[in-house]
Amino acid sequence: MVKYNRLRPVLQKANIELVLIGIGKPEIAQRLCNEHLELTRPEEFIFADPDNSLYSLLDLNFNLFTPATAFSFLERFSTKGGMNDLNSILSKWLPRPGVSEGAVILPSRQKQAFNQGGTFVFNGGRTLLAHYDASTGAHANFESVQSIAMNAV
Repeated sequence: MVKYNRLRPVLQKANIELVLIGIGKPEIAQRLCNEHLELTRPEEFIFADPDNSLYSLLDLNFNLFTPATAFSFLERFSTKGGMNDLNSILSKWLPRPGVSEGAVILPSRQKQAFNQGGTFVFNGGRTLLAHYDASTGAHANFESVQSIAMNAV
């Protein structure tokens, strides 16, 4: 989310709309975005899916850790600066008296903790990219997503 937040102004200049959707309640999403992720105007492009409607419709993966998790973290560890965003976010997870309640939040439905995400790039009715996260941390390659989106205009 942090990387996409930084990319958003570039996408907006190219008339590309960025939409992020996550599980959980809207009020929790707003708190996480503002207190922990420090995103710019998240209410304009981040939406909550408290009932898993979209997750279920897209048939996203449902697991916690698979070998793909280890490989995704290996890539982060071995890439210069690959852990910067994650380290920054994790440093804010624990409660900080007078500042934040912390970001360790249990989803309203316990099984939602096993939902994996995905990354999709659409151009009108065409799907240019459909990436289903294989496991925790196994996200689409950010540079590839950016390239596909920018080359579509």
